[in-house]
Amino acid sequence: MIHFCSVDLVESPMKEAHKRLIQMAMEKNVLISFDPNLRFSLWNDLNQLKETVNEFIPYADILKISDEELEFITGYANTEEAIPKLLRGRVKYVIYTKGKDGAQLYSKNGMVEAPGYSVQVRDTTGAGDSFIGAFLYCILRDEIEDLTSVDDKTLIEYLKYANAYGAYTTTKEGALAAMATREEMENWMQMLEQIG
Repeated sequence: MIHFCSVDLVESPMKEAHKRLIQMAMEKNVLISFDPNLRFSLWNDLNQLKETVNEFIPYADILKISDEELEFITGYANTEEAIPKLLRGRVKYVIYTKGKDGAQLYSKNGMVEAPGYSVQVRDTTGAGDSFIGAFLYCILRDEIEDLTSVDDKTLIEYLKYANAYGAYTTTKEGALAAMATREEMENWMQMLEQIG
């Protein structure tokens, strides 16, 4: 599996390297995940950012997009109009994250969702990255090769896990320092189940 963000797609040799890597991944049938993770300050031209993100969306099997990014990327503020614009090309899953309000996963078969968690937030740095990392971990752990074969119940469990992991990281300072070990995550999930 490969995972990339728009930070890597500014006009540079790095962008060309990503194009080649994506091409190689497609040739080898490797899953591709894309989180635009918009960083406006890195781009002189926001129209170019929007065009670049939309250029790369069709190459992804999994697309993660936040509630703050939806309108900028698609031109639509509501999911009913926006999501169909994202389910194109290779895209099998559009994962729409809404912070403490949880996440929704859209596919050509419909939508599943999982609630978020209200926690004492210290720092949101890395929460989106940890969410998608946790979701991709579930795909890899279960050795999923055909995303269309995963049933709704399993997808909801993946979203719950990713929501919980993202929530965990917001209770700590920093990005990498906030990441949980498997044991910490198991304890965290048990605690969330008890209070929720």
